[in-house]
Amino acid sequence: MKNLSRIIILLSLLFFFSPSVESAQVKQSKLNSFTKLNSLKKYDASLMISATTIMQKIKQKNSIFLVDIRHKAQFNKFKIPGSINLSLSFIKTKQFLKTKPIALIYKGFGYYEIEKEVKNLNKKGFDIKILQGGLAAWKHRGGSIVGDPFSQKKLNKMPVKDFFMEKEYEERIIINACAKPSKKTTKLIPKAIHIPTLKSNLTTNDFIKKSLSIPKNNSLTAVIIFNETGQDYSSFEKNINKAFTHKVFYLQGGIKAYQSFINSQKLAGKPKAQRIREVGHCEPCKKKDNQ
Repeated sequence: MKNLSRIIILLSLLFFFSPSVESAQVKQSKLNSFTKLNSLKKYDASLMISATTIMQKIKQKNSIFLVDIRHKAQFNKFKIPGSINLSLSFIKTKQFLKTKPIALIYKGFGYYEIEKEVKNLNKKGFDIKILQGGLAAWKHRGGSIVGDPFSQKKLNKMPVKDFFMEKEYEERIIINACAKPSKKTTKLIPKAIHIPTLKSNLTTNDFIKKSLSIPKNNSLTAVIIFNETGQDYSSFEKNINKAFTHKVFYLQGGIKAYQSFINSQKLAGKPKAQRIREVGHCEPCKKKDNQ
Protein backbone atom coordinates (compact mmCIF):
# COMPACT_ATOMS: atom_id res chain seq x y z
CA MET A 1 0.00 0.00 0.00
CA LYS A 2 2.89 2.31 0.85
CA ASN A 3 4.52 1.56 -2.51
CA LEU A 4 1.26 2.36 -4.32
CA SER A 5 1.02 5.69 -2.49
CA ARG A 6 4.59 6.54 -3.45
CA ILE A 7 3.87 5.76 -7.13
CA ILE A 8 0.78 7.98 -7.10
CA ILE A 9 2.73 10.85 -5.54
CA LEU A 10 5.54 10.43 -8.07
CA LEU A 11 3.13 10.45 -11.03
CA SER A 12 1.40 13.54 -9.65
CA LEU A 13 4.71 15.37 -9.39
CA LEU A 14 5.65 14.40 -12.95
CA PHE A 15 2.27 15.57 -14.24
CA PHE A 16 2.58 18.86 -12.35
CA PHE A 17 6.07 19.75 -13.51
CA SER A 18 6.01 18.50 -17.12
CA PRO A 19 4.06 21.52 -18.50
CA SER A 20 6.67 23.87 -17.04
CA VAL A 21 9.49 21.96 -18.73
CA GLU A 22 7.60 21.97 -22.05
CA SER A 23 6.84 25.65 -21.65
CA ALA A 24 10.51 26.44 -21.12
CA GLN A 25 11.41 24.52 -24.27
CA VAL A 26 8.75 26.35 -26.26
CA LYS A 27 10.00 29.69 -24.96
CA GLN A 28 13.58 28.84 -25.90
CA SER A 29 12.44 27.76 -29.37
CA LYS A 30 10.60 31.05 -29.86
CA LEU A 31 13.66 32.97 -28.65
CA ASN A 32 15.90 31.11 -31.11
CA SER A 33 13.45 31.83 -33.95
CA PHE A 34 13.31 35.52 -32.99
CA THR A 35 17.11 35.75 -32.91
CA LYS A 36 17.36 34.07 -36.29
CA LEU A 37 14.80 36.42 -37.82
CA ASN A 38 16.48 39.51 -36.41
CA SER A 39 20.06 38.61 -37.33
CA LEU A 40 21.33 40.12 -40.58
CA LYS A 41 21.66 37.77 -43.54
CA LYS A 42 24.48 37.62 -46.07
CA TYR A 43 24.56 37.19 -49.82
CA ASP A 44 26.49 34.23 -51.16
CA ALA A 45 29.24 35.95 -53.18
CA SER A 46 30.14 32.66 -54.92
CA LEU A 47 26.76 32.76 -56.70
CA MET A 48 27.27 36.25 -58.11
CA ILE A 49 28.65 37.64 -61.36
CA SER A 50 29.09 41.36 -62.00
CA ALA A 51 27.64 43.27 -64.94
CA THR A 52 31.19 44.24 -65.96
CA THR A 53 32.31 40.59 -66.09
CA ILE A 54 29.34 39.62 -68.27
CA MET A 55 30.04 42.54 -70.63
CA GLN A 56 33.66 41.45 -70.93
CA LYS A 57 32.61 37.88 -71.74
CA ILE A 58 30.24 39.11 -74.45
CA LYS A 59 32.90 41.44 -75.88
CA GLN A 60 35.45 38.61 -75.96
CA LYS A 61 32.79 36.39 -77.57
CA ASN A 62 32.92 33.89 -74.73
CA SER A 63 29.91 31.59 -74.72
CA ILE A 64 27.35 32.47 -72.05
CA PHE A 65 23.55 32.21 -71.77
CA LEU A 66 21.72 35.29 -70.52
CA VAL A 67 18.55 33.90 -68.91
CA ASP A 68 16.03 36.52 -67.78
CA ILE A 69 13.68 35.04 -65.15
CA ARG A 70 11.27 37.98 -64.87
CA HIS A 71 7.62 37.63 -65.86
CA LYS A 72 7.07 37.48 -69.62
CA ALA A 73 5.15 40.80 -69.61
CA GLN A 74 8.10 42.56 -67.97
CA PHE A 75 10.59 40.90 -70.33
CA ASN A 76 8.57 42.03 -73.36
CA LYS A 77 8.75 45.65 -72.18
CA PHE A 78 12.56 45.75 -72.00
CA LYS A 79 15.48 43.32 -71.92
CA ILE A 80 19.20 42.82 -72.46
CA PRO A 81 19.85 42.11 -76.16
CA GLY A 82 20.43 38.40 -76.75
CA SER A 83 18.80 37.29 -73.49
CA ILE A 84 16.12 34.62 -73.34
CA ASN A 85 13.09 34.60 -71.05
CA LEU A 86 12.57 31.51 -68.93
CA SER A 87 11.02 30.86 -65.53
CA LEU A 88 13.56 29.74 -62.92
CA SER A 89 11.56 26.58 -62.24
CA PHE A 90 11.78 25.57 -65.94
CA ILE A 91 15.56 25.84 -66.31
CA LYS A 92 15.99 22.26 -65.10
CA THR A 93 13.91 21.02 -68.06
CA LYS A 94 16.25 22.63 -70.62
CA GLN A 95 19.26 20.32 -70.82
CA PHE A 96 20.91 22.42 -73.56
CA LEU A 97 21.51 25.12 -70.92
CA LYS A 98 24.12 22.84 -69.35
CA THR A 99 26.39 23.34 -72.37
CA LYS A 100 27.41 26.89 -71.37
CA PRO A 101 27.60 29.04 -68.21
CA ILE A 102 24.39 30.91 -67.35
CA ALA A 103 24.06 34.50 -66.15
CA LEU A 104 20.72 34.78 -64.37
CA ILE A 105 19.03 38.13 -65.04
CA TYR A 106 16.48 39.38 -62.50
CA LYS A 107 15.02 42.64 -61.26
CA GLY A 108 17.82 43.35 -58.76
CA PHE A 109 15.95 42.52 -55.56
CA GLY A 110 14.23 39.37 -54.38
CA TYR A 111 17.49 37.41 -54.08
CA TYR A 112 15.95 35.52 -51.13
CA GLU A 113 13.47 33.96 -53.59
CA ILE A 114 16.06 32.50 -55.97
CA GLU A 115 19.17 31.60 -53.94
CA LYS A 116 18.06 28.11 -52.89
CA GLU A 117 16.85 27.12 -56.37
CA VAL A 118 20.08 28.31 -58.01
CA LYS A 119 22.13 26.17 -55.60
CA ASN A 120 19.93 23.14 -56.38
CA LEU A 121 20.31 23.67 -60.14
CA ASN A 122 24.10 23.91 -59.84
CA LYS A 123 24.11 20.58 -57.99
CA LYS A 124 22.29 19.09 -61.00
CA GLY A 125 25.04 20.06 -63.42
CA PHE A 126 24.17 23.64 -64.38
CA ASP A 127 26.68 26.49 -64.07
CA ILE A 128 24.57 29.44 -62.93
CA LYS A 129 25.66 32.83 -61.60
CA ILE A 130 23.28 35.63 -60.56
CA LEU A 131 23.76 39.11 -62.02
CA GLN A 132 24.80 41.33 -59.08
CA GLY A 133 22.19 44.03 -58.62
CA GLY A 134 20.10 42.71 -61.50
CA LEU A 135 19.01 44.89 -64.41
CA ALA A 136 19.37 48.07 -62.34
CA ALA A 137 23.11 47.38 -61.92
CA TRP A 138 23.41 46.42 -65.60
CA LYS A 139 21.97 49.77 -66.66
CA HIS A 140 24.02 51.64 -64.03
CA ARG A 141 27.19 50.14 -65.55
CA GLY A 142 26.19 51.25 -69.03
CA GLY A 143 24.91 47.90 -70.25
CA SER A 144 22.65 47.88 -73.30
CA ILE A 145 18.89 47.47 -72.72
CA VAL A 146 16.31 47.52 -75.51
CA GLY A 147 12.62 48.29 -75.10
CA ASP A 148 10.29 50.81 -73.49
CA PRO A 149 12.42 53.63 -71.96
CA PHE A 150 9.58 54.74 -69.67
CA SER A 151 9.34 51.28 -68.06
CA GLN A 152 13.13 51.20 -67.63
CA LYS A 153 12.90 54.23 -65.33
CA LYS A 154 11.14 52.01 -62.79
CA LEU A 155 14.09 49.62 -62.53
CA ASN A 156 15.35 51.21 -59.32
CA LYS A 157 11.96 51.36 -57.58
CA MET A 158 11.65 48.69 -54.90
CA PRO A 159 8.21 47.40 -53.78
CA VAL A 160 7.58 47.28 -50.02
CA LYS A 161 7.24 43.48 -50.08
CA ASP A 162 10.79 43.10 -51.36
CA PHE A 163 12.11 45.84 -49.07
CA PHE A 164 10.75 43.87 -46.11
CA MET A 165 13.27 41.11 -46.91
CA GLU A 166 16.08 43.14 -48.48
CA LYS A 167 16.56 45.32 -45.40
CA GLU A 168 17.64 42.21 -43.46
CA TYR A 169 20.85 41.77 -45.48
CA GLU A 170 24.20 43.09 -44.30
CA GLU A 171 24.99 44.39 -47.77
CA ARG A 172 22.07 46.82 -47.79
CA ILE A 173 22.70 50.45 -46.76
CA ILE A 174 19.36 52.06 -45.92
CA ILE A 175 18.97 55.85 -45.92
CA ASN A 176 16.05 57.63 -44.31
CA ALA A 177 15.50 60.82 -46.35
CA CYS A 178 12.41 61.95 -44.40
CA ALA A 179 12.48 65.64 -43.45
CA LYS A 180 12.07 64.95 -39.73
CA PRO A 181 13.23 61.99 -37.62
CA SER A 182 10.45 59.81 -36.25
CA LYS A 183 10.52 57.32 -33.38
CA LYS A 184 8.01 55.18 -35.28
CA THR A 185 10.27 55.07 -38.35
CA THR A 186 13.33 54.30 -36.23
CA LYS A 187 11.47 51.44 -34.58
CA LEU A 188 10.32 50.09 -37.95
CA ILE A 189 13.75 50.33 -39.61
CA PRO A 190 16.43 50.67 -36.90
CA LYS A 191 19.21 50.04 -39.44
CA ALA A 192 18.39 53.21 -41.44
CA ILE A 193 20.75 56.20 -41.46
CA HIS A 194 18.80 59.46 -41.23
CA ILE A 195 20.07 62.03 -43.77
CA PRO A 196 17.35 64.67 -44.27
CA THR A 197 19.53 66.89 -46.49
CA LEU A 198 19.40 64.87 -49.71
CA LYS A 199 17.03 67.25 -51.45
CA SER A 200 18.46 70.58 -50.33
CA ASN A 201 22.22 70.07 -50.20
CA LEU A 202 24.19 67.04 -51.34
CA THR A 203 27.51 68.48 -50.16
CA THR A 204 26.78 68.83 -46.43
CA ASN A 205 29.36 67.45 -44.00
CA ASP A 206 26.73 65.14 -42.55
CA PHE A 207 26.04 63.57 -45.94
CA ILE A 208 29.72 63.22 -46.85
CA LYS A 209 30.63 61.57 -43.53
CA LYS A 210 27.83 59.06 -43.78
CA SER A 211 28.28 58.31 -47.47
CA LEU A 212 31.99 57.65 -46.87
CA SER A 213 31.10 55.02 -44.27
CA ILE A 214 29.72 52.82 -47.07
CA PRO A 215 32.26 50.13 -48.05
CA LYS A 216 33.23 51.05 -51.61
CA ASN A 217 35.04 47.77 -52.23
CA ASN A 218 31.93 45.64 -51.66
CA SER A 219 30.35 45.02 -55.06
CA LEU A 220 27.32 43.40 -53.39
CA THR A 221 26.42 46.56 -51.50
CA ALA A 222 23.36 48.51 -52.60
CA VAL A 223 21.78 51.66 -51.21
CA ILE A 224 18.04 51.82 -50.50
CA ILE A 225 16.50 55.26 -49.93
CA PHE A 226 13.06 56.09 -48.59
CA ASN A 227 11.17 59.25 -47.67
CA GLU A 228 7.69 59.93 -46.32
CA THR A 229 5.56 59.00 -49.34
CA GLY A 230 7.90 58.09 -52.20
CA GLN A 231 6.56 61.04 -54.22
CA ASP A 232 9.61 63.31 -54.25
CA TYR A 233 12.55 61.08 -55.21
CA SER A 234 12.98 62.79 -58.59
CA SER A 235 14.15 65.99 -56.84
CA PHE A 236 17.43 64.35 -55.81
CA GLU A 237 17.53 61.05 -57.74
CA LYS A 238 19.88 62.22 -60.50
CA ASN A 239 22.43 63.67 -58.06
CA ILE A 240 22.23 60.62 -55.79
CA ASN A 241 22.94 58.23 -58.65
CA LYS A 242 26.07 60.26 -59.42
CA ALA A 243 27.14 60.45 -55.77
CA PHE A 244 27.14 56.69 -55.24
CA THR A 245 29.16 54.14 -57.17
CA HIS A 246 26.86 51.52 -55.67
CA LYS A 247 23.46 50.44 -56.93
CA VAL A 248 20.69 52.71 -55.64
CA PHE A 249 17.05 51.72 -55.11
CA TYR A 250 14.10 53.81 -53.93
CA LEU A 251 11.26 52.46 -51.80
CA GLN A 252 7.92 52.68 -53.60
CA GLY A 253 5.39 54.64 -51.58
CA GLY A 254 7.97 55.57 -48.93
CA ILE A 255 7.66 54.81 -45.24
CA LYS A 256 3.88 55.35 -45.40
CA ALA A 257 3.45 52.38 -47.76
CA TYR A 258 5.83 50.27 -45.70
CA GLN A 259 3.91 51.02 -42.49
CA SER A 260 0.66 49.93 -44.20
CA PHE A 261 2.34 46.71 -45.36
CA ILE A 262 3.55 45.92 -41.82
CA ASN A 263 0.08 46.60 -40.40
CA SER A 264 -1.53 44.28 -42.96
CA GLN A 265 1.01 41.55 -42.13
CA LYS A 266 0.20 41.82 -38.43
CA LEU A 267 -3.52 41.77 -39.16
CA ALA A 268 -3.21 38.69 -41.38
CA GLY A 269 -1.88 36.67 -38.46
CA LYS A 270 -4.89 37.39 -36.24
CA PRO A 271 -8.17 35.42 -36.02
CA LYS A 272 -10.88 36.41 -38.50
CA ALA A 273 -13.20 37.85 -35.84
CA GLN A 274 -10.45 40.08 -34.50
CA ARG A 275 -9.49 41.25 -38.01
CA ILE A 276 -13.09 42.29 -38.66
CA ARG A 277 -13.27 44.22 -35.36
CA GLU A 278 -10.00 46.07 -36.03
CA VAL A 279 -10.76 46.93 -39.66
CA GLY A 280 -14.26 48.10 -38.79
CA HIS A 281 -17.27 48.67 -41.04
CA CYS A 282 -17.02 50.42 -44.39
CA GLU A 283 -19.15 53.54 -44.97
CA PRO A 284 -21.82 51.77 -47.12
CA CYS A 285 -22.17 49.10 -44.39
CA LYS A 286 -22.62 51.76 -41.71
CA LYS A 287 -25.37 53.44 -43.73
CA LYS A 288 -27.06 50.10 -44.24
CA ASP A 289 -26.89 49.31 -40.52
CA ASN A 290 -28.51 52.65 -39.66
CA GLN A 291 -31.46 52.13 -41.96
